[in-house]
Amino acid sequence: MLKQLRNKGQATIEYILLFSFLAFILVNFVNSLGKMVGTSVGSLGYALTQQLSVGVCAQYCYYDGYQNKGAQ
Repeated sequence: MLKQLRNKGQATIEYILLFSFLAFILVNFVNSLGKMVGTSVGSLGYALTQQLSVGVCAQYCYYDGYQNKGAQ
């Protein structure tokens, strides 16, 4: 009886260790994934801002057909 009780306790501890290890890995994975997505969205936002801010340069624009060329 004592040996059977000891085995149940050992299995419980093994499961707790296994789940805590998996939780640690999952938290780190989600954290790094969040940083990667944040960096990607930031880079995409910057690129879109650069590409979509048309006609705001006062001089030396690559394309001269803008309607609002800015202050001259």
